Amino acid sequence: LYPGNGRLAEPLPTIQGYLLLFDGTDGKPLALIEASSLTAIRTAAASGAATRALANPDARTLALLGYGVQAASHLESMCAVRPIRKVRIWGPSADRAAAFASRHQLPDISLEPVATPRDAVRDADLVCAVSAAVRPIIQGEWLAPGTHINLVGTHSPDTREADGSTLKRSRIFTEIGPFAMQEAGDILLAIEEGAISADDIAGEIGAVYSGRLPGRQQRDQITLYKSLGNTAQDLIAAHHVFAAI
Repeated sequence: LYPGNGRLAEPLPTIQGYLLLFDGTDGKPLALIEASSLTAIRTAAASGAATRALANPDARTLALLGYGVQAASHLESMCAVRPIRKVRIWGPSADRAAAFASRHQLPDISLEPVATPRDAVRDADLVCAVSAAVRPIIQGEWLAPGTHINLVGTHSPDTREADGSTLKRSRIFTEIGPFAMQEAGDILLAIEEGAISADDIAGEIGAVYSGRLPGRQQRDQITLYKSLGNTAQDLIAAHHVFAAI
């Protein structure tokens, strides 16, 4: 993980690496796969799956907090699962937010850089936080009823993108519960502050897909998916890439 890569004159992905895929039967190596692209694809695909399960079907306005590799792949995944018509983009550099909007123009979709996170989140149907923030850039009081949130950018117990009131207002879903309770600062810091307790986490997103757990319960409910990434996602994405060669 190289957080400074996004600030280079010619930005590079912050995640650098390779995934070596082996045959599960005899152990022979099958493929060496560039991991930053794989991570961008599988992370956005997981957020897309969570959005498909939890967001209101007619969600049209997307707030993108970030303008890096994950922002690009999340824009694609959100448009794949919901009828997006307006995208508001925020990041600490106004020039880079504007460049992202210009670079990713899409038919029948308005992409607009905005000055503050509040401007992006206000009245949004979907929020994707794919930033390098270590302190909250989302305040719960800004969220409109019925919003769905994907928290993606942070993956350590002492960093977060959303404040405690965001978690308090939301029905919360994780990828793998025990991982979240070790690494998800958005959740752990909200618990530490007393905004929520561990019992306020609804459960894992896989349980929604299996039918063991209800997802969104009312149209005006705020839902939240905390993404960390996991080995199973890497393996299934790598297998998909290998099978397509």
